[in-house]
Amino acid sequence: MRFAVVALGSTGDLYPFLAIAKALVARGHHVTLLSQAPYEAQVRAEGVDFRAVVGGVEHRKTLEHPLLWHSLHGFGVLWRHLAVPAIEATCEALGELASGSENDARLTVLATPMAAGARFARERWPDRIRLVSGYTAPMGLRSTEDPMFVGPWRVPHWTPQAWRPMFWNMLDRWKLEPMARPGLERWRARWGTPELPASLFGEWLHSPDQGLALYPEWFARVPR
Repeated sequence: MRFAVVALGSTGDLYPFLAIAKALVARGHHVTLLSQAPYEAQVRAEGVDFRAVVGGVEHRKTLEHPLLWHSLHGFGVLWRHLAVPAIEATCEALGELASGSENDARLTVLATPMAAGARFARERWPDRIRLVSGYTAPMGLRSTEDPMFVGPWRVPHWTPQAWRPMFWNMLDRWKLEPMARPGLERWRARWGTPELPASLFGEWLHSPDQGLALYPEWFARVPR
C-alpha cells in the first residue's frame, strides 16, 4: 500500500508521525513524509522518503517568533507562518503521489489537522485520497466534557452542558474564523472545491474519512 504522512510543527509534532511512518515502512509499505525542509535528514535517516512542503526560511521564522509559545497567540503564529505557506505545496504533492498509486488504490494520508493542504487534496481528489486526521493531544479535538479547555482557559466545571458549545463558537467568531477563512476561501475558489462549512476548525479541518487519536484513552477520552 501507499501512504503519505503530513506533519507540520516542531520535532514534538514530527516524531509521533515519523514513528508511524517508520513502522509502515517496516511492514513493506511505501511511505512519503511531508514536512519542513530542515527535517529531511532526520526523516531519511529512518528510511522514510521525504518531501519538503515548507522551506527553511518559514521554518526559522516560525520557531524564532517571539509569540510562538504565547498561550493565546501562539497558534496564530503557527497558522500564519507555517500552515498557510504549506497549503499549496502539500496539496500538489499529495495529488502527485496519489496519481502514482498502484492498481488504482487510493493513497492513504495521515495528517495533522493543521495541514489544510491535505484537506484540500482530499476535496480535490476524493476518489484517489483517503484522509486520516491524527491527533497527538486531546486539545486537537473539540470536547465539551470536563475538564474542558478553550485555548489557555478552563471552562468552570459547573458550566451546564448546553452552554459549553458556546465557548467554541466564541473562539471561532472572534479569533479563528477571521484569521483563517479569507485565505482558505481563496484556495477553495481557485481549486473549485465544495463550500466551506460554518466552522473551519470545528468541522472542515477534520477528515470526514477517519481520525486517529495518538494518545491512550486513560489520558483523555476520545470525543465521539
